[in-house]
Amino acid sequence: MKLIADKQEPLLEGICCNILTGITGDATSIPGDATSIPGDATGIAGDATGIQGDATSIPGDATSIPGDATSIPGDATSIPGDTTSIPGDATSIPGDATSIPGDATSIPGDATSIPGDAHFS
Repeated sequence: MKLIADKQEPLLEGICCNILTGITGDATSIPGDATSIPGDATGIAGDATGIQGDATSIPGDATSIPGDATSIPGDATSIPGDTTSIPGDATSIPGDATSIPGDATSIPGDATSIPGDAHFS
C-alpha cells in the first residue's frame, strides 16, 4: 500500500504544480485586465480634455457678454436722446405760455367794452 502511495505522490505533486501554475496563469491575466483599466483611464483623460474644450467655449460666451454690455451704453446714449426731447417739450411750454398773454390781451379788449357799456348806461 505504501508503495502505491509512494508512486502516486509524485503524480499528486505534478497535479498540484499544474493547478498552481494554472492559477498563476490566471493571476497573470488579471494584471492584463489591470493594464486595460489604465487604458480606460486614458480615455477618461481624453474626455477631460473635451471638458476643457467646453470650458474654452464658455469664455467665448463670456466674450459675447461684453458685446451685450457694449449695447447697453448704446441704449444709454439713446436716453440722453430722450433727455434732449424733454427740453424740446419744455420749449413748447413757453409757446403755450405765449398764448396765455394772447388771451390776456383779449381780456383788456373786453374791459374796454365795459366802459363803453358804462357810457351807454
